[in-house]
Amino acid sequence: SRGEITAVGAVLDQMRASKNPPTSRTYATVLAMLAQRKDPAGAEAIYKRAVGEGVVPTSAMVNALMNAHIEAASWAGVVTAFNYLKSVARGRGVGITLSTYNTLLKAYVLACAPFQTVFGFFAKMKEMGMRPDNYTYALVIPSACDAGDMDAAKELFEEMEVRAKDWTTRLRVDDYALTIIMGGFLRLGQKARAKAVYDDMLLRGIQPTSHTYRLILRSYSNAQSAHDLALAEQFLKSVVAADDGSRVGSRSLKAGLEYMYRPLLAAHRSRGDKEHVERLLQNYFDEGGSPTISNLTMLMDLYRRRHNIDGARQIWAQIHQLALQTSDQGTLFQDDKSAPSFSPSSSSDAS
Repeated sequence: SRGEITAVGAVLDQMRASKNPPTSRTYATVLAMLAQRKDPAGAEAIYKRAVGEGVVPTSAMVNALMNAHIEAASWAGVVTAFNYLKSVARGRGVGITLSTYNTLLKAYVLACAPFQTVFGFFAKMKEMGMRPDNYTYALVIPSACDAGDMDAAKELFEEMEVRAKDWTTRLRVDDYALTIIMGGFLRLGQKARAKAVYDDMLLRGIQPTSHTYRLILRSYSNAQSAHDLALAEQFLKSVVAADDGSRVGSRSLKAGLEYMYRPLLAAHRSRGDKEHVERLLQNYFDEGGSPTISNLTMLMDLYRRRHNIDGARQIWAQIHQLALQTSDQGTLFQDDKSAPSFSPSSSSDAS
């Protein structure tokens, strides 16, 4: 990390020498990069350099510095950065924006602060004139669900829904909040109330995502009973069959197939049911899914339990090939860059 900071510093020196000195936007970009790398020490060093050069800290810079501490789970650093911004705001007219408050709210949530603390800060934000956006509600509603306070979660959603009617708020009711609430009911075992939320989503014309479906499948799969697993598989088949391919990008069900199949595969793996895992994987591939290290590892583990050494070795070879391709190092070891193929029936159990 020290070497990277030195390299970044050298680039900043070159900018200053070329009479194009780094601005607050430049430093905000560098700080954001260090936040992604979970390097709060490096972010602190760059931030101090900026201040030392006379750059007036902006909310974007402090937000990035706060995020660096958040990503590294340095909660005290988050609060220190926020308090610093408040002191700067008083003396230099730097406004504290909603994004800054959202960043601190994010820190409370990721630090697993009690819902009362999270909600108290949320209420204080509104008292200070902040207008919560979708990201704000996407932080506070899950906090309520994690605490098992589903009444509060529903009230927060209803509040968001009312505010969304005012176009100036730029709020929109989407699948995320409803999916989180549905998941909260599922975790509490209240499947009827979860289904009511799911039905409400459909009535609103909101398309559930692969995450929505995975929550439902995981709920049934966690029960581990043959009946619930059969219901989960039936539901999965109906969802995939109903997909008309009209969704694009991250909302595409095809893009989330592996994510959706995983709970069922994991449930059958824990039951030691190799035949079900093989059949589900074949269905997954037939629907256009690709082999992944995760799903192939599940099958390899079952072969290991059955003492099918040849089958385990065959799957391991495919995992190894896939790992090399993922790390872009395959060309050092092999010429074939094609994706590994897989046929469950090609590996039989040892007698």
